[in-house]
Amino acid sequence: MSRKQKRTVPFEAVEIYNQYIHGQISRRKFLSGVKKFATVGLSATAIVEALMPITR
Repeated sequence: MSRKQKRTVPFEAVEIYNQYIHGQISRRKFLSGVKKFATVGLSATAIVEALMPITR
């Protein structure tokens, strides 16, 4: 994904990610929460990749 491409991730997924990186929930709960959005048409892997910081 180029830096100019816009990431579209559900707000709720971002909230779950924030809870995970701040140690409020376990990795298992994070992945379980992200999987809920896979039923909406997004794959869990795509959501997790979109949430991760962009590396150069």
